[in-house]
Amino acid sequence: MIAQAKRVKRGLMEDLLITGGLGSKAIMRGKVPEGWQASKLGDVCAIQAGVGFPNKHQGRADEKYPYYKVSDMNNVGNEVFMNNANNTVSEEVRVELGAKILPAGTVIFPKIGAAIATNKKRIVTRDSLVDNNMIGLIAKHDKVSTRYLYYIMLAKNLSDFASMAGVPSIRKSTLAGFTICFPPFSEQKRIAEILSSVDESLRATRAVIAQAERMKCGLMEDLLTGGMGSEAIARGEVPEGYRNINFLNAFIVKNDKTKKIQKTRYSAIGAYPIVDQSSDFIAGYTDGTPNMNFPVVIFGDHTRCVKWVDFPFFTGADGTQALYPSDEIISKFGFYLVQNAKFPNLGYSRHMRELKRARFAIPQKATQQEIVDVLDTVENYIKANCKTVEKLRRLKHGLMDDLLTGCVRTV
Repeated sequence: MIAQAKRVKRGLMEDLLITGGLGSKAIMRGKVPEGWQASKLGDVCAIQAGVGFPNKHQGRADEKYPYYKVSDMNNVGNEVFMNNANNTVSEEVRVELGAKILPAGTVIFPKIGAAIATNKKRIVTRDSLVDNNMIGLIAKHDKVSTRYLYYIMLAKNLSDFASMAGVPSIRKSTLAGFTICFPPFSEQKRIAEILSSVDESLRATRAVIAQAERMKCGLMEDLLTGGMGSEAIARGEVPEGYRNINFLNAFIVKNDKTKKIQKTRYSAIGAYPIVDQSSDFIAGYTDGTPNMNFPVVIFGDHTRCVKWVDFPFFTGADGTQALYPSDEIISKFGFYLVQNAKFPNLGYSRHMRELKRARFAIPQKATQQEIVDVLDTVENYIKANCKTVEKLRRLKHGLMDDLLTGCVRTV
């Protein structure tokens, strides 16, 4: 479902933003929406690839230029604008490396390897450098605005530019030959400003979600350990009013492999959901009699994902575990215990083994319910803001539909 939504989004942006509703084939044939202009990407921006970044120059902070690698695109605060760099270099090092400066406003993205498939695009906020796994588009401001160029690239799947012979890679010549279609500069700037305002609301809402998630983690660590911390509980220490027990006394693991639903039976419709380790835990639907009771804690043995399920379901075919809390543990409290469990990421299919070594602090059921109520309040706040994000996304698509097809003009 998420993948389908992303494809729909790319289709909308391709149709409305890049081609004015005519479609790429029509643009390639020379058809241009009224008042718009068609040009090769290489005619409206300069295209600059990065250069190698030797290890001996990495790890320095507070030098003149940020030196971005693909991994920097994942840093918190770099969701649209590149604000945080893991590496910086001096002017002397820049000259030594022969690295060309990408000015503020350059749109950057990966150009080689598996990183192309991540489809990430960002905007640098100051004079910057990028390594040889990245490339930048520098807008010619008399033809296209930086933000409008960003939205054009945001609409495009980077894999469409990539050569798949050997290691995937994007050539400057391929980018330069890409035909885009855009309205007059003043109008594209206003359109970009409107879409940017929605993006800013999205950024602010996501920041609220991130802060609430940090608050939830802190509350869980404090409340679920009686204030002692997970390390103390792991040593067998007992908070006042709590009881220290191991995993096997806290949960019963049920996962009858003979009753698992095979991948061939996954369907988009059916009476009951199939719960497995997909991103939302609902991988499909099927008919029949569910083999699992509820409510129950579901643990992704391969992915460490945790979910509390309060509806009838089937387990999938990928090692998903059903953890039934003992009689002295409220089911939702058990969910938070597993969610808060601290153990290292040991790789594929070893997480359950490590979880079984965990110890937990268990208070009376009345206290458990009080803790659940507090954590549920924070969780519901996070969910409400996630719904706001989805509403803003729909608003953005609606605005694009109105503004970028000329249904509503900004002039």
